[in-house]
Amino acid sequence: MKNSINLLKQPGVEQIEKFKNLVIEKKSASYPVFRVPLKYLYYNDKNDRISTELIRYTSENHTEIPTDQNEYNNIFEDIIYKSNPDKLNKTKKSIATRGQDNPGVTLIDGRVVDGNRRFTCLRKIEKETNIEQYLETVILDKDYNDNYKYVKSLELELQMGVEGPVEYDPIDRLFGLYNSIRIEKKFTPEEYARLFDNITVSDVKKDLKLAELMCKYLDFILSPGKFYLAKDLKLDGVLHEIPAVLEKVRKKYPDMVDETELFIFSLITMDVDTRINIYIRDLKNIVENADYPKLLEMVRGPVQKTMDIIEQTDINERNDIAEIRTHTDIAEELTMAVNQQKKTATNNMMNDAPVKHLKEACNSLSSIALITVSEMDNSNLNEARILVKDIENKLEEIRGHLEP
Repeated sequence: MKNSINLLKQPGVEQIEKFKNLVIEKKSASYPVFRVPLKYLYYNDKNDRISTELIRYTSENHTEIPTDQNEYNNIFEDIIYKSNPDKLNKTKKSIATRGQDNPGVTLIDGRVVDGNRRFTCLRKIEKETNIEQYLETVILDKDYNDNYKYVKSLELELQMGVEGPVEYDPIDRLFGLYNSIRIEKKFTPEEYARLFDNITVSDVKKDLKLAELMCKYLDFILSPGKFYLAKDLKLDGVLHEIPAVLEKVRKKYPDMVDETELFIFSLITMDVDTRINIYIRDLKNIVENADYPKLLEMVRGPVQKTMDIIEQTDINERNDIAEIRTHTDIAEELTMAVNQQKKTATNNMMNDAPVKHLKEACNSLSSIALITVSEMDNSNLNEARILVKDIENKLEEIRGHLEP
């Protein structure tokens, strides 16, 4: 969406007796607030909270976002309202009775970069009452219409870089970061991290890896770029578990990393457990303590069946995934193989445990400097004698079980 107007020159736009403090590019300043008729304003399509839903809209409707401002705004209004109707209705009622407490922030061409929910509520009030409404907003008086980097920086600083922002859906946040750094290529990880006071470059790079995993999963279900599906499936929790599993596999079986990804993606797609993040996390124990190559051999069949069903399904929405998950026989094949190796891992750990504990005990005893024993006071000497006797008794008991 592009608008060539200058808000400050439009009839009905007037400054009011309010000011709003903003921190922009790490500099704090007080800005005058204006009363702006809604007809001049349009939603910010670069808002991360909206971006994934925009992709859903264009995918499901097989269309592009309209350029007509009214049609464009109607689409965004519907998306924002459906995201949390109860909360929006409460805000709408508050604005209708008390007015607008917190001014928004708008670019000079009418792009609302902070205040989309207030803008939505006011639009609904205007439609319901047929009375013209006004958004109270700061107007940043430079033309940044084509500067993606500035608009994105501003949005993130205003909405995520302050205390108490409205929570971002984790997938929306991951997509926003990935879109800015990998798709639009407007930020480096270092530049992105600098927008925040509480996010490091390391955090950004870690999230990029999670976003790349998310993209790989969408490729796996033959739905590349449909990030809204990742949100519908609530992939955030399980995405955080996958890197640690892959790292274990990479160290022990470096040639099996790609196959492991397909295996994990199949487990997610078939929804093999209600606590899928914990289920995936437990794979680390199998890699360490069971026959992991054997497990991959056992699941190749059901993994291929999963991929075959995906290929036969046009996946555009959550219900399409639900249809794939009706093939419970494949989920059972996957879980039977995993459960078998879980038992093997548990048995191996139990078998190894005595030697492991004996090694730890031996190391602990070896760390005692003998010269310090004779220098202990009487109280500690007496306690040490009792402990040594207990150790001797326990060793005799263990020795008895070691004899043939």
